[in-house]
Amino acid sequence: MKTQRQQFGSEHQSEVYKIELRNRRRRNHESISELMQDIRRFMVHAYSSGTSDIWESVAINAFLEALDDPELAMEVRKRGPVALESAYREAMLLGGYMRVANKGKPSQT
Repeated sequence: MKTQRQQFGSEHQSEVYKIELRNRRRRNHESISELMQDIRRFMVHAYSSGTSDIWESVAINAFLEALDDPELAMEVRKRGPVALESAYREAMLLGGYMRVANKGKPSQT
């Protein structure tokens, strides 16, 4: 009986982390590094710590959605990262380029 409760509890917690992962968005003034670490933590809790091609694919998609920047996400996707770490590096690099390129341009608010 105890094992059944532990298993159900683990499955329930896993679902909670999957929901958190799906709804996670980058906060104001949050670094891309902090966001990536949070995505990794949710992935480990939601899908276990063992990585695979599918695990990496889910992590990359969650990370790019969480960036909450469709232009940056599209540019990272174009580069075809195969791991969360490479998606993170591309986002850092491209995000820096985009910030520099947009300096001096009038904001569109």
